[in-house]
Amino acid sequence: MNPKKRELESRVTELEQALQELKTQLSQIESQEQHDAIDHLDEYLQSMDNKWENVRSFWPIVLAELRELFGNKNSSGKE
Repeated sequence: MNPKKRELESRVTELEQALQELKTQLSQIESQEQHDAIDHLDEYLQSMDNKWENVRSFWPIVLAELRELFGNKNSSGKE
């Protein structure tokens, strides 16, 4: 076999092994990120519950203001 061909095959093999190692590292990092996200899921859900509760408590105020605004507009007939 040609020495240059053997050298190229050897380099390809080394690169394939390095690539496989990088893929393994990437997979481990992605797995850790998923675990971290799951660990913080309760915090995220609690935050969303708080935001939803804020919207629910604010909505009646908005409706009252809109009714007052449009109620006054319709009754006066000027605006």
